[in-house]
Amino acid sequence: MIMTIGLEPDLKLVERLTFLQEDLGKILTHRGADSRWCRPEYITLPLLYIGQQEDDAVPEIAKIMAEVGRGVSPFSMEVAGISAMPAPACPRLIEVGIASGKDCVEALHERLAKAFSMANFASDRRPYRATILLGRTVTYTDRVDLTDAIEAIGNLNFGKTDVFEMVLCGAELLDSRPVHRVLARCDFSASQ
Repeated sequence: MIMTIGLEPDLKLVERLTFLQEDLGKILTHRGADSRWCRPEYITLPLLYIGQQEDDAVPEIAKIMAEVGRGVSPFSMEVAGISAMPAPACPRLIEVGIASGKDCVEALHERLAKAFSMANFASDRRPYRATILLGRTVTYTDRVDLTDAIEAIGNLNFGKTDVFEMVLCGAELLDSRPVHRVLARCDFSASQ
């Protein structure tokens, strides 16, 4: 199972992001592309990619999460801004960013990365980016250009969400479809 530690936005924020997915999906369809959107229950801000692990690793991972969570105070983060990677002119990934609370998110990522490295878990070598993946574009012929759409709505503010816990998520393929589930939770206020 592939495991990731992340933060879950509240339901109001997820609802706003789902509306954005619907609107962007219509634009992509009109321009000849398909989209594969993250299901609402899987919309999270990834903190640390742990990679392929056996189910019996969950207790050890949860223990490290609880140790990292000690002393972390709940905080708020504001989600704003839309981006397309690698570029709006040839998007493969559609993401939203963090406008405030990003320093808390990045500090939490650093603490997790250090703790899991010390516990001999492999780490993602790519630079960390505090973004929430909304979905992927799929084109079958020419690439689709979203530059005008991203420029028009790129600065939208989706609101704040309170963060009071980390979640360990697992994903595996069943019948050629990814199935996600929460494997563990670490409540910041309970781990102090």
